[in-house]
Amino acid sequence: MPKKITRRVLLKRSFGAFLTIFGLSSGGYVYANQIEPSMLETNILEIKHPLIPKDFSGKRIVQFSDTHLGFQYNLSQFKKLINKINSLNPDLIFFTGDLMDEPNRYQQIHKIVPLLQQLKAPLGKYCIFGNHDHGGYGSDIYRNVMETSHFTLLLNESRQIKLKDGSSVFLVGVDDAMLGKPDINLALKHVPFSQFKILLSHAPDLADIATQ
Repeated sequence: MPKKITRRVLLKRSFGAFLTIFGLSSGGYVYANQIEPSMLETNILEIKHPLIPKDFSGKRIVQFSDTHLGFQYNLSQFKKLINKINSLNPDLIFFTGDLMDEPNRYQQIHKIVPLLQQLKAPLGKYCIFGNHDHGGYGSDIYRNVMETSHFTLLLNESRQIKLKDGSSVFLVGVDDAMLGKPDINLALKHVPFSQFKILLSHAPDLADIATQ
């Protein structure tokens, strides 16, 4: 992550299924990672920033992405991923795109929803579109799967996460850059500049734009 990203944290895509575990507190950030067997890579990030509210410090966020179900990734592996995420006891869960490789051709959609519904996070579950979620006329399919699984889909919009002490942080989600219509300005329209923000984007190319 570029050092110049000082007021927003970008959660972006990688290739292959992965998890990112975020612990938050105030001040720079430290990065470490550990690679698990098979196709699951787990990256551990500690994020420190002066705008992080005291009541958000210590919260755990789990991000996962690019499962591409149907393309060298099956439901058995997906179930192990779900169990792994729950074992981490996240406060927030983010899915940042590409759930199925070809949504309109995937024959086991009815088995995905019960697995995603098993994910638990007291501060909520949020998601955005990836290019494969739009591809193959899959936009409505993906939306229905995620919303039925109790995820909030952020499409060029933001959500305020209110904390017990009265403070808050903002989640900002943008559409996919390849097959969607990302609009960062629209997504940030109702977000105060002084608030800590987490930007969910499937495309890393939007990182520089987000810092302008």
